[in-house]
Parts: sequence; structure tokens; C-alpha cells
Amino acid sequence: MVLVPSPKFFILSVLLSGLLVNGMIVPSFAVPPIPTVCDSCATHQIFQRNLSPLKQFKDGIPLPNIFCKSGLVLVFKISDGSPACMKSETAQKLVERGWGVLNEQTVWFEYTPLQCQQTPWDEHWNKLESARNMTSVMYRGPELGVIKMYFKDQGIVIIDAKYTPAMQTSSEPRKTCGEPINYYAFYFLVSESDANKMSSLGYKKLDVMPSSSLSVEGLR
Repeated sequence: MVLVPSPKFFILSVLLSGLLVNGMIVPSFAVPPIPTVCDSCATHQIFQRNLSPLKQFKDGIPLPNIFCKSGLVLVFKISDGSPACMKSETAQKLVERGWGVLNEQTVWFEYTPLQCQQTPWDEHWNKLESARNMTSVMYRGPELGVIKMYFKDQGIVIIDAKYTPAMQTSSEPRKTCGEPINYYAFYFLVSESDANKMSSLGYKKLDVMPSSSLSVEGLR
């Protein structure tokens, strides 16, 4: 004899196997699976591996996080900071020639602007302008160019530059002149060989870059 469950028994089984959501029992088959935090991590890593170093950089991946294929090392070209992946032997030769710097030979420095004071690169730019003939006005251009020009004149090569924008809430008192501007900071990636120069100019060595930092390239 075949036993056929009654409709009431079937409904009761479905409800007991369900989940309590907002005070209501929802059958388990109607609740979508909860994705894990890293469902897309593997896919993203595979996608990143198929991109060239320059394409990764243009897609917003921070320079130190550029991925190189197995057997290759990450090098930054000193003239423009662009990333490249190459064999360690080739990289070492280019480093010795002054063409580039290895990723592990770089360090980040931080600068916090002060209220009512110009940044060092703004002050440097204004001095250059005032020294020129007023009939020949210099075009300032993007902020990154002004920053690199200033550091170049200090004998320092900037590989990458980022910043966190200033923030002011209504509950915070207005900063007085000479005080650090809230949350506003610049970050500069340089070669370890320039680290002492950066420190002597008053820049602070940084261990961890803030995740909220943005590229200076878009500033004007």
C-alpha cells in the first residue's frame, strides 16, 4: 500500500523548513542564497591578471597593487611614473641606469595642508611667476604638473601623488590659521633614495595609504 501525504501535511512540512523573515515564515526555496563577501574576488583577480600594468593603472588600481604575471617584477618608470612588468634581470639593469625604480624600493610620504597657508608647491609656483616678465604669463595647468615641478627642483622624483579632500561639518569649529585642515592631506610615492630628502623637507613617512585617497591627476 502506498501512503500519500495529505495536503495539510505537505503545507506543514514546507512551513517548518522555511525561515522566519519579518515575523512571517517564508519557505526556504523562496529565499535567495546569501552571497559571501568574496564571491567575485576570484573573478576580479583573474580579470586583473589579463590586463597590462598600464591598463590596470588607468582603471584606478593603485600603483603598488599592480599585478604582474608569475616570474615578472613591478617597475615604475621614473620619467612619468608609469608601471611596467619585466624580468628581474632586466629590471635591475634599468634601475642601475636610472630608468626606473622597483616597487619594493618605494615609500609613501604624507603632507597635511595648514589653514591660511599655501602648499609648498603653490608657494614655489608663485615665486616662479613673480620672477618672470609680467608680459609672459605662465600657464599653471593641472595640479600634478605643479607638484612634480616643485619636487623636481628639490631633486626628488614623484612616482605617484594622491590626496584626501577636505571636509568640514557644521558641528566643528572653524580652524584657525596654522592648524591642519580637517581630513585634507596629500600623499607622495617616491624612491627610497629620495626618502631622506622628503624627511628633511618636513614630509611624514606613511606606513598605510588611506583607502579613501584619490588621484591628484584630476585636480586643477
